[in-house]
Amino acid sequence: MDNEEYGVIAEAYENGFRVVYSFDNYLPAKEIVQKFPTLLVIKFAYDGSENDGMPSTAGSAIIYAFEALLDELVDDGKSFSAYTKTGGNFREFVHYTTDEESYMNSFNQAAKDHKRYPIEIVFYRDPEWTDYTKLMEDFAEDS
Repeated sequence: MDNEEYGVIAEAYENGFRVVYSFDNYLPAKEIVQKFPTLLVIKFAYDGSENDGMPSTAGSAIIYAFEALLDELVDDGKSFSAYTKTGGNFREFVHYTTDEESYMNSFNQAAKDHKRYPIEIVFYRDPEWTDYTKLMEDFAEDS
């Protein structure tokens, strides 16, 4: 591993809340970038009112259960996990996938036995992985 390829946990302040980002500081192989041209943002709402916008211990347990579901889809080759963003009463899971329809079919199948989660799912076309690259650049400027 190149010494610039490492996991990063970084903090920022947004709308008065501390926000924690977690990501790997490199793009994956070109084949993976080409395979997943669609940016997928899953926003998981939680009540962080008693913890300065961060999830409580009980809230974290529910988020981790949901994250395990997403990890199954990553392991099955349905998406690539780019980064997470936690704070301000939301956790965002940012992934890349092939396309909206295929991902949603896989997601709904994987989640069929789960309780309903407080999520919002949005897809964007991002074949150059501009969102992820910008995140890495933003935090590289801070170091």
